Amino acid sequence: MALADPFHFVGGCLVHGFSDESRQLLFATNPCLNELDVISAQDFSVKARLPVPQPWGIDQMADGNTLVIGTQAQELVTVNENTLAVTLHPDSAMGTGTEVSLFFPNVVAMANGKVLMIAAEQGVESNDNLDGGQFIYEWDSNTNTFTQLEPNGATQCPQCWETDSLARSADHKWAVFSGDQFYLYSSDTDSLTSAPVGAVNPPSDEYGIRGYAINADGSEIAVASAGQVTFLNNSLAVLATTPIPYAFQTARTTVQFSPDGSKLYLQYALPLTIEEVDANSYKALGYLSGDALPGGDNLQRLLATDSAGQAFVGIDGGLRLVNLTQQPVSNPSLNVPQAPGCPSLDAILPLGQSQQQLLMNVPNDISIYVGGRPAQLLNGGTSISIPASSVPGPADVECVDTDGDTEVVVDGVSYGVDPLGLSATLLPPDSNPFAYLFGFGFYSSSQLSNTTDPSFEGSVLLGGKSAFNAFTLGPVWDGTTLEGTAFQVPGGSPGESADVTITSAFGTGYLSSAATYYDSPTIIPTSGILQLLYDPHRSVLYALAANEVEVLDANTLSWQSPMVFPTNFTATSGSSSMALSPDGSKLVVSNLIVDTVGIAEGTRLLVLDPYNVSSPSVFSFISGQPDGSIAVTNSNTVILAGPGPLVFNLSSGTVSPLTLTGGFLGVSVVRASADGSRVYGALFDTNTGTVYSIDPSTNAVQSERFDYLFWSDLAVSPDGSQFAAVAEGPGVAGDAVGFFDSALQYLNTNPYPDVSG
Repeated sequence: MALADPFHFVGGCLVHGFSDESRQLLFATNPCLNELDVISAQDFSVKARLPVPQPWGIDQMADGNTLVIGTQAQELVTVNENTLAVTLHPDSAMGTGTEVSLFFPNVVAMANGKVLMIAAEQGVESNDNLDGGQFIYEWDSNTNTFTQLEPNGATQCPQCWETDSLARSADHKWAVFSGDQFYLYSSDTDSLTSAPVGAVNPPSDEYGIRGYAINADGSEIAVASAGQVTFLNNSLAVLATTPIPYAFQTARTTVQFSPDGSKLYLQYALPLTIEEVDANSYKALGYLSGDALPGGDNLQRLLATDSAGQAFVGIDGGLRLVNLTQQPVSNPSLNVPQAPGCPSLDAILPLGQSQQQLLMNVPNDISIYVGGRPAQLLNGGTSISIPASSVPGPADVECVDTDGDTEVVVDGVSYGVDPLGLSATLLPPDSNPFAYLFGFGFYSSSQLSNTTDPSFEGSVLLGGKSAFNAFTLGPVWDGTTLEGTAFQVPGGSPGESADVTITSAFGTGYLSSAATYYDSPTIIPTSGILQLLYDPHRSVLYALAANEVEVLDANTLSWQSPMVFPTNFTATSGSSSMALSPDGSKLVVSNLIVDTVGIAEGTRLLVLDPYNVSSPSVFSFISGQPDGSIAVTNSNTVILAGPGPLVFNLSSGTVSPLTLTGGFLGVSVVRASADGSRVYGALFDTNTGTVYSIDPSTNAVQSERFDYLFWSDLAVSPDGSQFAAVAEGPGVAGDAVGFFDSALQYLNTNPYPDVSG
């Protein structure tokens, strides 16, 4: 029998969850959208989307009212379940014990108010596991302090330590984790006991500990490895060892006891299946499929189970429901468990019409449902009658075998035309760029197969005007019916809100207020510009050129008299920069002094008074090799970025090196707040990225290092309390932005939308 809603699309990626049965809610972390999703455990609808920065692991505190969330950032987050208020708790330890910044992806909350956390060196995955890390930290919620718990100093080394998961008992009194040994934590005594990993995973930890769980009262612990589950008591003595039919994985997997402790669930990935083990008889019972096709989500995970026998699985941007009350499927003798083998129909139908379609290699022991309605198998199972629907949009295909096991094809069928999103929300009124429209029912598979002419056979209207040069993008999510089309947008009136209307052989669909036309830009001809800088004191824009700073009146958009450089100063591309003092009284331009073969010999600064340009000052000095940006502080100094960063005192005309911490010799870019009271810098390096805070009054430097984040630019908020650094480098598609507070704590990053840009 088909489940009522086997897959509920949420968007983003659901990574971890907590089932609060008293509230009938599932709380699921969604780092791909920077939110915590509050989902009904009854109809699986999303009740709330709470903005939470980079949420990952989640647990409930012992008070039964507060959630604690680990993040892929330098903080923890708590959420009040009654008010849904979100509170951030930045790491007060700031990476004690390691020179690389620490993130805190996973957490368990204990009865004494302390939270055990995995601390991960940023950019260093633990055994290819985003959940794991190199340290165990303890957050005391009573004092809001962070303390390193393991490894414990001289007798251990961070390189020897790896923890891939944490588990606790339902009463919050016991927790277990694996590192150099296997550890049991007691909240009553706030202490650890341990046993060799070879003893809790016999024989001699041959295949490595790959997961673990602890039952409700802490009396039984399960340790999973490649070929077995070992059951322990809370003295870490072995009770039994149970063979499991196929190797358990480490990444993307979960081990959980059922709420009553009678079953142990081992969640496998790719395909996602849930193996059941009897925790009393210590026998492997079989498995159930939790898979959803196309199944390309590397973050697929068993989020939580409840006492009603529901398993909540995060996969492919949605919530997959598995009924654990049914009899599991017997384990195969040789092969790994398989899902029921649901066919990918890839069927697009007009509204109100059914369709017959040929099937190939479909097992004859499955029942197929489309949108919850039975689809009749015909001709001995070689074809199928897809039921009609009057509701436009996609429908999931669910297959149920004779054991009751299920598999879901997400958006396997669609009806009519249903546009979802446009790639641009702002459009130019007088040019015709390409835009992309995503949705369902745009064209049939026969149109897609016409590779000689990919032109879109239907029509697209934007604001009632015809788009042109439309062509097919094909399926944008392989294995589903989600499609895309590209076209050039027609012109429009400034401020006009434009609806999208798309018509195909399957009907017509609408997308209300999809985009707005912005005002026509004024284009001011110029050339040879090296940098632009706005002066809020005079409402002018400065444009740095080779021999002058050109001045544009921001109100009239007319060029004013330029500030011409003296003959002994020339700006050059790539090594020149300008900055304005906080009070607007000084415009400083920097440039490298190079010899005849282009080798840097020193630095030259030009200081201009925007109110009196007749007497510029030029300073030359041979020190360092600053070749990046510059910033003017409220201490009347200039910070010059580069391989040898410098501080130039505008009052005395003296220069001194900027001493960096952490062994780094350079800073690529510096930016100051509007009042010059805070200065931040960033280093772009092929091995690591570092951010800096520079005190304008003392020139003292604070730094924070991030492996595999390569900071190339940054922006500072007007009051200097926050800054954002742009990351680029190997493997980065688009721009990743890290958001920091004034203590250099990495608090958030930007997510990308699912469909619309």
